[in-house]
Amino acid sequence: MSQNFSADDPAILYVDDEAQALKYFARSFGDDFRVLTAENADDAERLVNSGTEHIGIVISDQRMPGRTGASLLSALRVNHPQIVRLITTAFSDLESAIESVNSGEVLRYIVKPWDIDALKLDLHTAMRIYQLQKEREELLAEKLSVQQSITAVDRLRTLIVACSGFKAYPHAVWSACRYGEDIGRLAQMGTNPTQQRLDLWEQAEAETLHMRDIISNLAALPPAPAPTDAGTNVMDAWTDAIGKLKSAGSKVDAPAPTLPQSAVAKIPRSWLADIFANGLEGMAGLASNLEVSAQNNGDGKTTFVISGERQADATLPVLFSQTGDSPDRGAAALLKSYLMAGETHSAINLSGDAGKVHLTIELGDQTCIGDDRNGLQKIKHSFRSFEIWPQ
Repeated sequence: MSQNFSADDPAILYVDDEAQALKYFARSFGDDFRVLTAENADDAERLVNSGTEHIGIVISDQRMPGRTGASLLSALRVNHPQIVRLITTAFSDLESAIESVNSGEVLRYIVKPWDIDALKLDLHTAMRIYQLQKEREELLAEKLSVQQSITAVDRLRTLIVACSGFKAYPHAVWSACRYGEDIGRLAQMGTNPTQQRLDLWEQAEAETLHMRDIISNLAALPPAPAPTDAGTNVMDAWTDAIGKLKSAGSKVDAPAPTLPQSAVAKIPRSWLADIFANGLEGMAGLASNLEVSAQNNGDGKTTFVISGERQADATLPVLFSQTGDSPDRGAAALLKSYLMAGETHSAINLSGDAGKVHLTIELGDQTCIGDDRNGLQKIKHSFRSFEIWPQ
């Protein structure tokens, strides 16, 4: 009896230049499997590469005009190794079929004319192999995801403990938690956990060195400023930030935003310039073609947004660096920006997706920002929040 297959069911793709052979295959095996057909190797490869069909098995005739079945299956082995490959051939082509099996290009060869019952058994075996491979990949991805989650919480814990030692920064723990949550959200975008490695000893060593370098870099933080009612011209501080980056040899390139010269913030000028400079340097490690916009809301709050195109090879700072990565200045710079903003009643937030990254800096007093900066409450929230776990 014919089954009702869905598009999610893995299909068998049969490739043959003979139209009658395609019809015969579909009629013989269509009750047991979802069957797709192609008249030549190029069409078959385009269909597989398109990703529009869930294909578990490709069985191809060997001798076809223009391109052999072995050539097709060899290409699929490289680009789609999860697909189980079979080749069918007449006795005259048996030697080339056996060579394909021996070289690992295909699982098995089937001699024409077919024994339908025997071929049906071969196809059921091949489909079971495909499903077992898929289950193994899913289990491996789950294992790696759990490992990544454990790594994330360990790094966040180390970061919080280290930042709690900054006695001049009463809100350092709160800022570190906000930083960890933002990085966790961003890390979920476009991440393939199967690319991670499972060498736990090597990873632990790399993480230790990475965190050591980050914390060592934070030793250069300036002391927190005393409260002041004196206003700083925001654009003057922005100009100072660009000057600091240039004098330090940084290649950060960001256009100046348009903002009224009357915009002020109750933050010491040098401190505000450091928040801007560190934010820009951190963003330069994550994104390219930086753009900057600014808005003065007229209620004592000014908002800066630094945006850019997310770099395909960018390493997320601190929490989600890959094994073997060496930390760059941008990782510590971004964390510095969070820590310094947290001590001046400002709010800083990193967000984005697989294509864009945004760093938002809100300048204002505590009533404008409205954040509860209780470090202990923030720790409990961070470790219970799903947002720091890669999904």
